[in-house]
Order: sequence, then C-alpha cells, then structure tokens
Amino acid sequence: PIVRQISASFDTYWNHQLAIPMDAFYDEVDTTELESLRERMTKARANVGDSVYAKAINSPLPQTLFDGVVPPFVADARMIVDDPQKLLEDVSQEQKVVATEIGKAMLNAEKEILIFTPYFIPGDRGMEIIEQIRAKGVRIVLLTNSLATNNHTSVHSAYASYRKRVLNAGVELWEARATAADRVLEDGTTESRHLTLHTKGIILDRRYVFVGSLNLDPRSIDINTEMGVMIDSEPLAGLLAENSQAKIAGIAYRLKLDDKGNIRWHATIDGREVVETKEPNTSGWMRFKAWFLKIAPEKQL
Repeated sequence: PIVRQISASFDTYWNHQLAIPMDAFYDEVDTTELESLRERMTKARANVGDSVYAKAINSPLPQTLFDGVVPPFVADARMIVDDPQKLLEDVSQEQKVVATEIGKAMLNAEKEILIFTPYFIPGDRGMEIIEQIRAKGVRIVLLTNSLATNNHTSVHSAYASYRKRVLNAGVELWEARATAADRVLEDGTTESRHLTLHTKGIILDRRYVFVGSLNLDPRSIDINTEMGVMIDSEPLAGLLAENSQAKIAGIAYRLKLDDKGNIRWHATIDGREVVETKEPNTSGWMRFKAWFLKIAPEKQL
C-alpha cells in the first residue's frame, strides 16, 4: 500500500507539475528556410563526392586495403608534434619536438639511415650530427630534389653549398631526375611529365619509419610547427627500404666527387651510363639564378 501511494503521488505530480506541451520544443516551421537547407545539404553531399578526400578514399590503394587484397601492417606508432609556441616566440631545442626527436633517433641508429626530403639545408649543427653518425660507420643514403626538380630555387642555392661536405662525410647523395617521369607512348612519342620529390620520410635500421611534414631545413626546424608518426615495424621498414633502394637509381642522379673534387652527376638512363658535369636538365639562366640567390638568408629558407 505504501508503494502504491508513493507511485500515485508521483503520477499526480508529473501530470500537474512537470507536464510540458510538446509544441514548446519547436518553433513554427519556416518551409522556405527548410527547403533552402535541403538544397544546401544536397549540394554539400554532391561536393563531398567530388572532393579530394573522396577521390583519395576511392583510389586503388585504399580499396585494396578495404578489400583485404593488401594486408595492413600492425605496429606500434607514436605521434610527434611540435610545441605551438614555435609560432609565437624563440623557443628552446626541447620545444622543437619533431626535429629533436628525429635527431635523437638518427644518433641512435646502428647500421643504416635512409632519408627522403624535398628540401635539405642541414646547417652546421646538422652537418655535425651527420658526421658524428658516419664516424660510427652508419650508412646514410639521402635523396632530395635537384635544381631542376626543386620548386624553390633559393632553397637549392643554400643546399648546394653543403653538397661537398655531405659527400666528403661519406653520405650516398642522390638528387631527383626531372625527366624520370617521362614515358614513351604507343605511337613512339614521349609524354613529358616533370618529376619533383615531395616525400618526407626517414627509415632507421630497417626497423623504424618516420613519415611526416618535416623538411630538413631551418624553416621546418626553427619556424614552422611540424608533426609526424614514428612507426616501429621491421616488416614495413624492411619493405620500404628494399623498394626505395631498388628504384632510386631509376629516378635520381648519384652525386660523386671526381679526382679534382668537382661534383659529377651519375645516372643510368635508358640503359646507358650518363655522367653530367653541371646541374642536369637546367638552363644557364636557371643556374645563374641559383648562384645569385645564395645571398638569401639561410635561416628563412
């Protein structure tokens, strides 16, 4: 009887004190506004289908993953992100999180480092790290843009001043070949497609893979806020290392010093050994600009 009395009292309180008319939850419908909203949603849905993101999701590579044709690599990964204070003020080396973490990882490498960077301006500190790593006998392979493939001539100008020091340190230095993407069509004509390197990644000891936004230049290290992922996966790192080593000679020039200390560009093109004595695939005007732009402040590049 007590339970029934409490229940009845609650029902009475709800019905008389808490009951709220349903029309309090909405305003009068504006059919014109509703129709306009429907049109905007329809257009937005259509635009999503044509977006870069949608095209990427529907490209062949993701589809092979979704269909189980290519198995994913399951591995531990760590996101590395710069301190946003970099955008506001001068910060310490510790706040340059991405560059600091990459530097530590490279110094801890024991056998091999493969570097892919569109822009490479190491500075004195970067060169000291490279020379320290090479002194331990660690192999370093570096692929970057050539003058012909670099979309910032001033960046190439700064990078060029370090090439001989990099080579003297024993680094295997490669520069992307602008004509490597050309292809011969069925009618025998050549379709020219200008190649440029935009990949930013490092493979360490065929175990760790770093992929991110970091370029190895002062702007990325000291000014921009960057991010990346460090993946611990021997199968993935090994596969990427093997693939890159198998293909690099087909898309890039290997830089070497001759007996007089001059840089020479070596490549195999259409089965023929080629040695260039000046910046490949460039005009005299382009080389002059690269020389002149050496006046640009390196810290801003």
